[in-house]
Amino acid sequence: MSTTQVPVSGNLPDPTSNATAQANILLASQNNIAILNAGLVSRYHGAYADYVANMRSGGFVPPERRTPPPVPLAWELAPPDADGYVFYQVGAAPVCAALPPVDYLGGLTVTPRSPTTIHVGPRIGVTKWFSVGPTDGYPDGSVTPPTTSDDGVTGVFQKYDSVIGGWYLLVG
Repeated sequence: MSTTQVPVSGNLPDPTSNATAQANILLASQNNIAILNAGLVSRYHGAYADYVANMRSGGFVPPERRTPPPVPLAWELAPPDADGYVFYQVGAAPVCAALPPVDYLGGLTVTPRSPTTIHVGPRIGVTKWFSVGPTDGYPDGSVTPPTTSDDGVTGVFQKYDSVIGGWYLLVG
């Protein structure tokens, strides 16, 4: 370990001077602007992803929500204040380029199913149970007249309805 002292140069800034404080505030403002703008870009891209998911979902989206989210304004350095300190403010320029609108694929209406439409889907495994076809509207608990399933099984079926479509049981 050396005990030699290194001479301090006289051109180092005074850490307590106004100029050093101004430089520190400027540097902190620049760093904060970078962090804030990165957050704005991230949130904008997240909002745009939500917008695209809604527009492509096939569900109903109200007309006022069918436009892409607006691009937020970027943070920028503010003019120096009366003491020469430079902070940050919301600027007039967008933080990034606007992403394009997408086509609305929603509002598709489901064709009402007739209560007289029987659609027995394919057999489930090797059981007497069959799935319900997508156009089926037959009432729960009803027994069908002789009909043929999607996979060619002919018989009499009883309908068991559920929130996920339901099933038919081959009863005869």
